[in-house]
Amino acid sequence: MSDVLDDYLDLPEDPELQLVAFEKRLRSNLNESIRTINRDTHEQYVLSEIGDRQMYYATRLMGFHDAHGFVMLTKPNLWRSGDNFENEFDAFLDEVTYWTTQIEVRHANRLRPISTVLQLTPEVRQQLHSYINKIRETVAPLQLPEKKKEAILGKLNSLADEVDRDRTKTEAWTAFVLGPVDKPIPAAARPERLGRCNTTVATGVMRRSAGAPGKQRIKGFHSRFRKES
Repeated sequence: MSDVLDDYLDLPEDPELQLVAFEKRLRSNLNESIRTINRDTHEQYVLSEIGDRQMYYATRLMGFHDAHGFVMLTKPNLWRSGDNFENEFDAFLDEVTYWTTQIEVRHANRLRPISTVLQLTPEVRQQLHSYINKIRETVAPLQLPEKKKEAILGKLNSLADEVDRDRTKTEAWTAFVLGPVDKPIPAAARPERLGRCNTTVATGVMRRSAGAPGKQRIKGFHSRFRKES
Protein backbone atom coordinates (compact mmCIF):
# COMPACT_ATOMS: atom_id res chain seq x y z
CA MET A 1 0.00 0.00 0.00
CA SER A 2 1.41 3.43 -0.94
CA ASP A 3 2.30 6.15 1.54
CA VAL A 4 -0.62 8.24 0.27
CA LEU A 5 -3.14 5.52 1.13
CA ASP A 6 -1.49 4.92 4.51
CA ASP A 7 -1.75 8.64 5.29
CA TYR A 8 -5.29 8.84 3.94
CA LEU A 9 -6.92 6.10 6.02
CA ASP A 10 -6.84 7.91 9.36
CA LEU A 11 -7.95 11.33 8.09
CA PRO A 12 -11.29 12.93 9.07
CA GLU A 13 -14.37 12.07 7.01
CA ASP A 14 -15.03 15.62 5.83
CA PRO A 15 -13.01 16.33 2.64
CA GLU A 16 -12.07 19.87 3.67
CA LEU A 17 -10.85 18.70 7.07
CA GLN A 18 -8.95 15.95 5.30
CA LEU A 19 -7.09 18.62 3.34
CA VAL A 20 -6.24 20.51 6.54
CA ALA A 21 -5.00 17.37 8.31
CA PHE A 22 -3.03 16.16 5.28
CA GLU A 23 -1.38 19.56 4.84
CA LYS A 24 -0.35 19.69 8.51
CA ARG A 25 1.25 16.28 8.16
CA LEU A 26 3.10 17.29 5.00
CA ARG A 27 4.30 20.56 6.53
CA SER A 28 5.51 18.81 9.68
CA ASN A 29 7.51 16.37 7.55
CA LEU A 30 8.86 19.26 5.48
CA ASN A 31 10.05 21.21 8.51
CA GLU A 32 11.67 18.11 9.99
CA SER A 33 13.44 17.41 6.69
CA ILE A 34 14.74 20.98 6.52
CA ARG A 35 16.14 20.73 10.06
CA THR A 36 17.86 17.47 9.16
CA ILE A 37 19.29 18.89 5.93
CA ASN A 38 20.64 22.00 7.66
CA ARG A 39 22.28 19.80 10.28
CA ASP A 40 23.69 16.96 8.18
CA THR A 41 24.10 18.20 4.59
CA HIS A 42 27.13 19.95 3.16
CA GLU A 43 26.49 23.66 2.63
CA GLN A 44 26.97 23.28 -1.11
CA TYR A 45 23.89 21.04 -1.40
CA VAL A 46 21.58 22.50 1.24
CA LEU A 47 19.51 24.71 -1.07
CA SER A 48 19.11 21.93 -3.62
CA GLU A 49 18.02 19.39 -1.00
CA ILE A 50 15.58 21.82 0.61
CA GLY A 51 14.18 22.71 -2.81
CA ASP A 52 13.49 19.03 -3.48
CA ARG A 53 11.57 18.67 -0.21
CA GLN A 54 9.60 21.86 -0.89
CA MET A 55 8.70 20.63 -4.36
CA TYR A 56 7.59 17.30 -2.88
CA TYR A 57 5.38 19.12 -0.36
CA ALA A 58 3.73 21.27 -3.04
CA THR A 59 3.24 18.37 -5.47
CA ARG A 60 1.66 16.07 -2.88
CA LEU A 61 -0.60 18.78 -1.52
CA MET A 62 -1.81 19.92 -4.95
CA GLY A 63 -2.43 16.30 -5.96
CA PHE A 64 -4.58 15.81 -2.85
CA HIS A 65 -6.31 19.16 -3.46
CA ASP A 66 -7.14 18.41 -7.11
CA ALA A 67 -8.25 14.82 -6.39
CA HIS A 68 -11.08 16.24 -4.29
CA GLY A 69 -12.02 18.77 -6.94
CA PHE A 70 -11.14 21.75 -4.76
CA VAL A 71 -10.57 25.12 -6.44
CA MET A 72 -9.05 26.98 -3.49
CA LEU A 73 -5.33 26.68 -4.21
CA THR A 74 -3.48 27.79 -7.31
CA LYS A 75 -0.78 25.44 -8.51
CA PRO A 76 2.53 27.18 -7.82
CA ASN A 77 4.91 27.91 -10.66
CA LEU A 78 7.87 26.08 -9.16
CA TRP A 79 11.06 25.30 -11.06
CA ARG A 80 13.99 23.76 -9.19
CA SER A 81 16.51 25.84 -11.07
CA GLY A 82 14.39 28.98 -11.19
CA ASP A 83 15.72 32.17 -9.67
CA ASN A 84 12.35 32.95 -8.09
CA PHE A 85 11.80 29.54 -6.48
CA GLU A 86 11.87 30.72 -2.85
CA ASN A 87 9.49 33.61 -3.43
CA GLU A 88 7.05 31.40 -5.34
CA PHE A 89 7.12 28.75 -2.64
CA ASP A 90 6.65 31.27 0.18
CA ALA A 91 3.66 32.77 -1.67
CA PHE A 92 2.21 29.27 -2.05
CA LEU A 93 2.66 28.60 1.69
CA ASP A 94 0.86 31.86 2.48
CA GLU A 95 -2.04 30.82 0.26
CA VAL A 96 -2.21 27.38 1.89
CA THR A 97 -2.22 28.92 5.37
CA TYR A 98 -5.00 31.32 4.37
CA TRP A 99 -7.32 28.61 3.03
CA THR A 100 -6.66 26.03 5.75
CA THR A 101 -7.39 28.71 8.35
CA GLN A 102 -10.66 29.52 6.58
CA ILE A 103 -11.65 25.85 6.65
CA GLU A 104 -10.81 25.46 10.33
CA VAL A 105 -12.76 28.57 11.33
CA ARG A 106 -15.82 27.56 9.30
CA HIS A 107 -15.93 24.08 10.75
CA ALA A 108 -15.26 25.30 14.28
CA ASN A 109 -18.23 27.67 14.07
CA ARG A 110 -20.41 24.94 12.59
CA LEU A 111 -19.54 22.39 15.27
CA ARG A 112 -19.65 24.74 18.25
CA PRO A 113 -22.73 23.78 20.29
CA ILE A 114 -25.40 26.39 20.82
CA SER A 115 -25.26 27.17 24.51
CA THR A 116 -28.44 28.36 26.13
CA VAL A 117 -28.22 29.27 29.78
CA LEU A 118 -31.49 28.64 31.53
CA GLN A 119 -31.94 30.64 34.68
CA LEU A 120 -33.80 28.77 37.39
CA THR A 121 -36.39 30.97 39.03
CA PRO A 122 -36.89 30.74 42.81
CA GLU A 123 -40.19 28.95 42.20
CA VAL A 124 -38.55 26.29 40.02
CA ARG A 125 -35.75 25.83 42.54
CA GLN A 126 -38.25 25.38 45.34
CA GLN A 127 -40.11 22.78 43.29
CA LEU A 128 -36.90 20.90 42.52
CA HIS A 129 -35.87 20.92 46.17
CA SER A 130 -39.27 19.53 47.11
CA TYR A 131 -38.72 16.62 44.71
CA ILE A 132 -35.26 16.01 46.13
CA ASN A 133 -36.64 16.02 49.69
CA LYS A 134 -39.33 13.52 48.70
CA ILE A 135 -36.67 11.19 47.35
CA ARG A 136 -34.70 11.59 50.58
CA GLU A 137 -37.80 10.72 52.59
CA THR A 138 -38.35 7.65 50.41
CA VAL A 139 -34.74 6.45 50.66
CA ALA A 140 -34.22 7.07 54.39
CA PRO A 141 -36.43 4.20 55.74
CA LEU A 142 -35.34 1.67 53.12
CA GLN A 143 -33.38 -1.36 54.27
CA LEU A 144 -30.29 -0.74 52.18
CA PRO A 145 -26.60 -1.34 52.89
CA GLU A 146 -25.26 1.69 54.70
CA LYS A 147 -22.73 2.55 51.99
CA LYS A 148 -25.40 2.32 49.32
CA LYS A 149 -27.73 4.60 51.23
CA GLU A 150 -24.94 7.10 51.91
CA ALA A 151 -24.03 7.11 48.22
CA ILE A 152 -27.62 7.83 47.17
CA LEU A 153 -28.04 10.59 49.74
CA GLY A 154 -24.69 12.05 48.73
CA LYS A 155 -25.83 12.23 45.10
CA LEU A 156 -29.03 13.95 46.21
CA ASN A 157 -27.00 16.49 48.19
CA SER A 158 -24.86 17.15 45.11
CA LEU A 159 -27.98 17.59 43.01
CA ALA A 160 -29.40 20.04 45.55
CA ASP A 161 -26.13 21.98 45.45
CA GLU A 162 -26.27 22.08 41.66
CA VAL A 163 -29.80 23.51 41.75
CA ASP A 164 -28.43 26.43 43.78
CA ARG A 165 -25.21 26.69 41.77
CA ASP A 166 -25.59 30.25 40.50
CA ARG A 167 -26.15 31.64 43.98
CA THR A 168 -23.26 33.01 46.00
CA LYS A 169 -22.14 31.28 49.18
CA THR A 170 -23.62 34.10 51.20
CA GLU A 171 -27.02 33.70 49.54
CA ALA A 172 -26.96 29.94 50.06
CA TRP A 173 -26.00 30.39 53.73
CA THR A 174 -28.78 32.93 54.21
CA ALA A 175 -31.30 30.57 52.63
CA PHE A 176 -30.11 27.77 54.91
CA VAL A 177 -30.38 29.91 58.04
CA LEU A 178 -33.77 31.40 57.22
CA GLY A 179 -35.09 28.06 55.97
CA PRO A 180 -38.36 27.56 54.11
CA VAL A 181 -41.15 29.67 55.53
CA ASP A 182 -44.77 30.07 54.59
CA LYS A 183 -44.67 33.84 54.95
CA PRO A 184 -41.80 36.19 54.18
CA ILE A 185 -39.87 37.21 57.29
CA PRO A 186 -39.86 40.97 57.83
CA ALA A 187 -36.50 42.52 57.04
CA ALA A 188 -36.17 43.83 60.61
CA ALA A 189 -36.53 40.31 62.01
CA ARG A 190 -33.92 38.66 59.77
CA PRO A 191 -30.76 40.03 61.45
CA GLU A 192 -32.11 38.86 64.83
CA ARG A 193 -32.65 35.35 63.52
CA LEU A 194 -29.21 35.30 61.92
CA GLY A 195 -27.74 36.55 65.17
CA ARG A 196 -29.40 33.76 67.16
CA CYS A 197 -28.08 31.18 64.71
CA ASN A 198 -24.55 32.56 64.78
CA THR A 199 -24.63 32.66 68.58
CA THR A 200 -25.74 29.02 68.68
CA VAL A 201 -22.98 27.96 66.30
CA ALA A 202 -20.37 29.94 68.21
CA THR A 203 -21.53 28.46 71.53
CA GLY A 204 -21.25 24.95 70.12
CA VAL A 205 -17.73 25.61 68.89
CA MET A 206 -16.70 27.03 72.27
CA ARG A 207 -18.12 24.04 74.12
CA ARG A 208 -16.32 21.62 71.86
CA SER A 209 -13.08 23.56 72.17
CA ALA A 210 -13.33 23.52 75.99
CA GLY A 211 -12.67 19.77 76.15
CA ALA A 212 -8.96 19.12 76.83
CA PRO A 213 -8.89 15.64 75.26
CA GLY A 214 -10.13 17.03 71.98
CA LYS A 215 -7.40 19.67 71.92
CA GLN A 216 -4.78 17.08 72.74
CA ARG A 217 -5.95 14.88 69.90
CA ILE A 218 -5.70 17.80 67.47
CA LYS A 219 -2.21 18.68 68.69
CA GLY A 220 -1.18 15.06 68.41
CA PHE A 221 -2.46 14.85 64.87
CA HIS A 222 -0.56 17.97 63.74
CA SER A 223 2.59 16.76 65.49
CA ARG A 224 2.37 13.37 63.81
CA PHE A 225 1.65 15.04 60.45
CA ARG A 226 4.81 17.18 60.72
CA LYS A 227 6.93 14.13 61.54
CA GLU A 228 5.53 12.12 58.63
CA SER A 229 5.99 15.06 56.27
